[in-house]
Amino acid sequence: MRRPAFPALTEHGMIVYALRNPMTKEKQRLFFMHWWGVGRSQGLAVGLRADLDKMNIQKA
Repeated sequence: MRRPAFPALTEHGMIVYALRNPMTKEKQRLFFMHWWGVGRSQGLAVGLRADLDKMNIQKA
């Protein structure tokens, strides 16, 4: 299944700098992606908001 997080963040200049799976015995594989972005905080916030919108997470 394709997840929308990767393209939404990379389109706004962020990159994955680590991918890890610290849990070795779980039945469903769960990976943690660590993202890195450099730039103005407003631009990074726009990228994060675009990511959250694609994941259907409601604003607080």
